[in-house]
Amino acid sequence: MFLNPWKRGFTRLQRRIGFWPRFLNRRLLFILTVLTVINLLLFYFTKFNYEHFTDKTQGRDRRGKSQLISSPSQFPHPWVGTLWRGAVKNANTPSLSLLLSGCQPLDTLPKISPEPSVFPEGFSQMDWSWARKEYTVLLNQTTENVTQSSEEFRAIKTYQNHGVLLPELSNGTHSDNNKFVEVGAKPQPSEELEACYAKEARLPEYNVKIRNVLKGHVGLLQFCDPTDVDYTPSKDFACVAYLKNPANWLALKPMSSILSYGRTIKLLLSFRHGNITAVVKLSQKRFVLEPASETVAFHMDRVLGFRRVPPTAWVEFPVDYIKAAAATLGSFYVRWMETAVFTSKRGKASTSLCQDPRLLNTLGMPKPSCILASVQLWTWDVDKEENSIFGGYLLHERTNGGAHDDKKSTGKNIDEDDEDWIVNCFEGNKSFGSGDEEETRLTVLRELMTRERWDQLAFDAIIANHDRWRGHNTNVVAACAPTLPCYVARAKRVCEQSSKSTPRYIFLDQGSAFYTNGIANKSVFYPKRHPPFCHVNRKTIERLEQVALFAIRMEDARSPIRAEAPLIAAVTNSTIADLEKKHVGIAIYSRLLLPRLPPKIGVVLPHSLIKMACSRVWSILAHRTRCLHTRGRSSLF
Repeated sequence: MFLNPWKRGFTRLQRRIGFWPRFLNRRLLFILTVLTVINLLLFYFTKFNYEHFTDKTQGRDRRGKSQLISSPSQFPHPWVGTLWRGAVKNANTPSLSLLLSGCQPLDTLPKISPEPSVFPEGFSQMDWSWARKEYTVLLNQTTENVTQSSEEFRAIKTYQNHGVLLPELSNGTHSDNNKFVEVGAKPQPSEELEACYAKEARLPEYNVKIRNVLKGHVGLLQFCDPTDVDYTPSKDFACVAYLKNPANWLALKPMSSILSYGRTIKLLLSFRHGNITAVVKLSQKRFVLEPASETVAFHMDRVLGFRRVPPTAWVEFPVDYIKAAAATLGSFYVRWMETAVFTSKRGKASTSLCQDPRLLNTLGMPKPSCILASVQLWTWDVDKEENSIFGGYLLHERTNGGAHDDKKSTGKNIDEDDEDWIVNCFEGNKSFGSGDEEETRLTVLRELMTRERWDQLAFDAIIANHDRWRGHNTNVVAACAPTLPCYVARAKRVCEQSSKSTPRYIFLDQGSAFYTNGIANKSVFYPKRHPPFCHVNRKTIERLEQVALFAIRMEDARSPIRAEAPLIAAVTNSTIADLEKKHVGIAIYSRLLLPRLPPKIGVVLPHSLIKMACSRVWSILAHRTRCLHTRGRSSLF
């Protein structure tokens, strides 16, 4: 009875507007319903998975306090639109006294005055201003067209000097509240200073607020130490500031690099203190992303905690300095520089009016131009992996130089034998007994090499760097000995000193990174690789997961990160996984990486490619999950 009024009302509505299916798209209604259900499932699955793991780990033995996620400071605004909702803690910006108790600001410590650079090779006889004018003369001369097959590339002379001397600029010291700090001065070594560096190294550098506080710890110091690869935020701040300051630049010379598939323009920048040098890279045809790739890779390396890339600055470099250096190599090199860099589309976009007033005065023209460039510190005591103490443990040694020759002879992809190689390292460790001291040393060295190599593979997969493999662009530091091939090459590097650090890999030459979107099919981390590369560095994977969790605001100081219990990428192949991968990438990019990046980086490297690199952190975590399903905990080392 009580339904009759509803029926009568519905009948009248039908008569007025017609039959309702005419006005309702059933297919659209079905799609909207399915999408709503998927969103609800994603939310509840994530919430259940996180809470289940938290409850599960609260009762565990809390071994290794260093594995706990530190309670991070929060960003002032929520991440609008995300499906992630975790344990959110309100925290104020940490103070320096809390982060580094007992540590004074570096610029208040006793300092060592810098030594002026003394390069035995000397400098070009050409004055920089005269060389700049000569550039125009050489550009108007008739020369062979610059093509990849040009014979003129072979005629480019290499010389031992450090190029044209650059003009001296003012402002050699900085002042602030009557405080004067000499540029290039380093804090005097002490046990207290090393203890403070150690505290700093344990702090989560991916936390932007902590990093900003540490920037104040540096104060006015500007210095670089090419013998120290124990990188910390304060050392990075001081070195990047030193590299960017044009008052510290002494000389500039071209470095031509002839590759198998192309040729790149690089320059060597020499500095006024301590025989420091750096590599300058520019955007150019065929390698348009190179300087930005180097710079973003440096910041990505620090956010993810690898700390293997030397300090790299993003600099507005005077065009006249570059032209003066190019003129020292003749008309063909000048033509190459002009066509590959200055008249290219990306080169023009990277060029603008110099902003430093000291350059405006020195260059002596109304509107001097500067071009965006990367400047990376040249690290000392660096050798090729195969020539170092690590070389004896390579499964396939390169005897005739070339990874491409090896690839042709074996028919393998460049990363195809990495699984066999790592297994060989493990089996080698097992073969050593508990014998003498030499056996113990070899075991430790072999395990170190295995972990360092795995980290390099993971980092290259994340930044999409396909220009590094064993025998090519794989470098190590502090890993030479008098009986090894690397020691012979040392005789020519008269200005270099031995490293203060322990042996490790060092990631050099990331200029070919960020060009692609996904994980390359030749990478050991490719999802469909057969057989799967199921070896996972536990320490690194736990750190990457911690970074991802912090980025998406799911941190919980009570819950340790365990590599065998995934919180991120627990599901690797579904719509949920695709959404999670996207969210992780956006979170790492927007919350952790973007605040670090220098301005105008997007002029050279599109931010969409940087975001894709951030999402590949999820891909490495998904690789861990697949290996746990395939081989269980035995895949972790």
